Amino acid sequence: MAAKIYDAKAHRTALMTNPTYFALPNFTDGVGWKEEPTGGHSLYLINENTDSADQRGYITQVGYVLPTKYFCGRGGSWQEKNGKPFSNAKYGFLLGRPDDYPLFGADWDAGIEAATAIQKSIVAEGEADHWLDKDSGGKVIRLGMRCFEKKGGDNPSGVDIAKWPVPAHLKNHLAAISNTHDVCLLPVYDVDDTLVSEPLIEKKLRGALIEVTYKLNHWFIKKENGRHIESFTGDIQQIVIKKYGKPQPRSAFHRAARPIVFAPISAIVAPKAPAADAPAPNAPNAPAPKAPASGTTATSTNDGREAGTSKVTPAKRPGDELENPITKKSIVSVRMKMGYWYMEVGSKR
Repeated sequence: MAAKIYDAKAHRTALMTNPTYFALPNFTDGVGWKEEPTGGHSLYLINENTDSADQRGYITQVGYVLPTKYFCGRGGSWQEKNGKPFSNAKYGFLLGRPDDYPLFGADWDAGIEAATAIQKSIVAEGEADHWLDKDSGGKVIRLGMRCFEKKGGDNPSGVDIAKWPVPAHLKNHLAAISNTHDVCLLPVYDVDDTLVSEPLIEKKLRGALIEVTYKLNHWFIKKENGRHIESFTGDIQQIVIKKYGKPQPRSAFHRAARPIVFAPISAIVAPKAPAADAPAPNAPNAPAPKAPASGTTATSTNDGREAGTSKVTPAKRPGDELENPITKKSIVSVRMKMGYWYMEVGSKR
C-alpha cells in the first residue's frame, strides 16, 4: 500500500471551514471566559443570539511537535523530586510554528496574536504562564493531558493499570494508585486516521506535523509571598498526525560492531598544486607569468607580494610553525583564546 501524501493546501482549505480553527478571521470575537463550578475559568463559544457563553469552546491548531520538553511516554513529565503525587502526572509537549508551510506559518502567527489577546482579556495583573511558553518568548504553545483519572468512569483507554509497563523507577508509585485511578492515553490518530496503539504513541508523535484540538482553562494561583500567577492550560482532546517527523541521524558510535578509528593526519592528502605554466581558470590562452629580469633581486611589498611576481606570501601567525609535515598547504594551529584551547584548521594560499 502506497504511503499517503500530505496535501497541505487541501488540509488548510478544510480547516478554514472548521469553527475551532485558531487562524479564522475574528476568532476572538466569538469566544469568552466562563467561571466553572469547580473553580477557574474555561473558554466558551459566545452565543450570538443571547450573548452568553453556553457551549464549550475548543481550539484547533497545526504545528510541529518540538523535541524540547517532550513528555509523551508512560508517566509523562512526573518527577518524584517535585513532591507531587504520581496521580498528578501529565503528558506534555511544545507545539511550534510550521515554517516549511507558508500558509500554515501565516496562520500560526495569526493564532499567536489571538492567543495573546485571549490571555489579556482575563489577566488583570500578575504573570501569565504555561500556555504561551515563556522560554520561547510566547511564540510556542504548551499543551498537556493528565496520565490518570479517578476510577468510576468507563476507563476508555482499556489499559489495566496494574499491568501498565512503566519504567522501573515508577513501578512502586504506580502500584500505590492502582486501586484508585485508571490510565489515560493520549488520543492520537495516524496519517490514515486510525488510532495509534499505546506502545507507538511516543515514537510516532515525536517531531510530527499535527493537527491538535484542545480546550483552554485559566486558574488564579496565589503564592505565599503575596504574588500570584495567571495559569493557562491547554488540555488536549485530539491529535491527528499529518506528517511524520524526520528520523534523527544515527551516530556511528552507537552500538558499532568495532571501535571507531579516525584516519591519522599523515593520511590526509592535500590538493595537487597546479603546474607553474598552467593557464588561469576561465582564461584558456592566458600567458605564463614573466620571471624577474636577469640579474635583479625580487623584493617584497607591504601586502606580502613579491615585486615582479604574482605570488602571495601570507604573514606569519602565532602557531603557524606547527605545520603538517606532509604538505605546506595545510596547517594545524593550537592557540589560546579567552582561557579555552581550541584547534583551528586552515590553509595557506
